[in-house]
Amino acid sequence: MSAPAEIGQVGGLDESADASASTRPAAGRRSGLRTWGPWLAMACILAAALLVGTGTSGRPPDNAERVYIVAKTIKCPKCAGQSVAESDIQVSREIRRDIARRIEAGQTDDQIRAYYRETQGADILLTPTSSGLTGFVWILPVVAVLVAVVALGLAFTRWRRQLGREATDDDRALVAAALSDADPTPVPTDDQIGS
Repeated sequence: MSAPAEIGQVGGLDESADASASTRPAAGRRSGLRTWGPWLAMACILAAALLVGTGTSGRPPDNAERVYIVAKTIKCPKCAGQSVAESDIQVSREIRRDIARRIEAGQTDDQIRAYYRETQGADILLTPTSSGLTGFVWILPVVAVLVAVVALGLAFTRWRRQLGREATDDDRALVAAALSDADPTPVPTDDQIGS
């Protein structure tokens, strides 16, 4: 077999392959759906997950549910790491009763939290405010995820461009020279060497 025939068979660079390659669209002219389809699907899944995660039953919570919601955000003054809703000591029961009285009086959840923050200090709240430095702490994970997604997108785009490169005439000549200089004797396998 001659060297050009071997090149055509090994590397897929014969004339019929060149003819079919010229009819294929260039890598830079991919369809928009093929390029952006996976990203759009991922965005739709993320949006659906956010809607399900933040969705409510559609009805406003009753007073007992509101007491639990507010008590879940206030730290038990005597317990380590528990909210007033989770703790069953006397102080927590009194705070839950006070929250229920304030809800019956018509105060909003934010007004009740503000009262406890003013009387007990900012450390009484388990959910810090979203202003100042604490606002930065709330936003930092979201920014980190967005930066990671953009970096992955750029990396995938770069890898796709590198994979789509075509062989040049210099590459074909280099392969032909290597194949013509190749030793025709077969390389012994491990089984042949061991016996």
